Amino acid sequence: MFVSRAGRRTSVVLRAIVASLFAALFIVQATSTAFAGTTGVISGTVTDATSGAPIADVKVTAASPSGSYSGATNSHGFYSLTGLYADTYTVSFERQGYTPASLPGATVFADQVATVNIKISKSLKTIANVTARSQSSAFQPNQTTNTITVGAQQIQNLQGTTFNFSETNLLTSLPGATVDSSGYPVIHGGREYEEGFQFEGIPYTDAYSNQFNNSLSVPTSGVSLVQLTPGAGSASQSGGGTGTFNLVAKRGTYPGYADIGLSAGSGIGFDHRLTTDYSFATPDGRISNYASFAGDTRSYKYGDGSIPDAFMSRFYSRRQDSDREFIDNLVYRFGKNNSQSVQAFADIANHIFYQGNGGFANLCYVSCDPQYTGTFGGIFGMSRSQVTAISELYPGQNSPTELLAQSSRAPFTYYQPNQAFKLEYTNNFNPSTFFAATLYRTNSVVTFDGPSTEGSYAGDVYILQGGQTT
Repeated sequence: MFVSRAGRRTSVVLRAIVASLFAALFIVQATSTAFAGTTGVISGTVTDATSGAPIADVKVTAASPSGSYSGATNSHGFYSLTGLYADTYTVSFERQGYTPASLPGATVFADQVATVNIKISKSLKTIANVTARSQSSAFQPNQTTNTITVGAQQIQNLQGTTFNFSETNLLTSLPGATVDSSGYPVIHGGREYEEGFQFEGIPYTDAYSNQFNNSLSVPTSGVSLVQLTPGAGSASQSGGGTGTFNLVAKRGTYPGYADIGLSAGSGIGFDHRLTTDYSFATPDGRISNYASFAGDTRSYKYGDGSIPDAFMSRFYSRRQDSDREFIDNLVYRFGKNNSQSVQAFADIANHIFYQGNGGFANLCYVSCDPQYTGTFGGIFGMSRSQVTAISELYPGQNSPTELLAQSSRAPFTYYQPNQAFKLEYTNNFNPSTFFAATLYRTNSVVTFDGPSTEGSYAGDVYILQGGQTT
């Protein structure tokens, strides 16, 4: 075969580019906060029930509703299945001349090893001394750090239902986690921006403030696993100094299922919720998909608006919140024994709240607010009309005396859309070698929109905070 010089040069250039990309990857990994994983390992040893000798070439299969993985023992009877999605597996053992055996209840956690040892007997003999050890409790004492891990069933037990919107309650139910004065989960008494927060292996922290960039609105119905890993550093280290929260999303299962939950609350305010999820997988595990939607609209009212809010330690006596979140986790497995996979994950969320004193209807824009005009009149001796005349109109305001309600404006609006997208390729080259390459992007740009002097803000406020991380 003839290869031109140009072709050889192109090949050399391509190899150089690939090498540079891998070098850059290692540099980034070495200088950034470690990423929490979404997969774990099952390993162990297979021995003869009579002689105790190790048995080679035993086919080992770990199967769960979310997929199956296979490998074989080596000459020492040892096997290791890597890259297993966090789930509870039944591990089966087969070899010619021996009675097949299976062991249920092997629980795999992200970034951790479940050990399953077994003794099998020659054919036509009773299996004896089947033993297993799987680190299935929340506390993992054999890890280099004391990771606390909670699975789907434990999450449901803690929350009381699979459809619970309070991710804060879920996180703070873990040992070592508490709530700070702002209501955010913190680790070991640190601050919110001093800890890491990851979902499906993606850093979910704001590029600007290092705060949670999803307003803690992840629906717990879409979470299969939550971990807390205390940090090795001090609280002064941002982005993981005090530790890291790691959440793993559910995957599609076979057989599939669908759930829906509805709730309505009323009184002085209201709280209406809709949650639904859907799980599907093909019998061979090649295609799986999990999707969930959570919607919540609620309103609060403090007093009747006749008492100054400060007397009730409230800046706003009326508030309306709206949360919407959609999660989709699609996985396609292919290759020999489904050893390769491509995952497409999307989390699209939106959090909005409106606030105002005694309702939204009777408040002015800042240009006609008595506090605003009175302040400038007192300082510069100007009349209210003079102050109003030189004040700029706020975006959306049509006249200096227009009320917020006349232009359909709330006195203070907090708008936080959050999107996260992940594309991941994995390859189980062999039972002990696992490779993963991940591309992700998160977007969190918070808008603080305050067209009046109401509350803790003096004057017009229009601030964009946050950014994108790729």
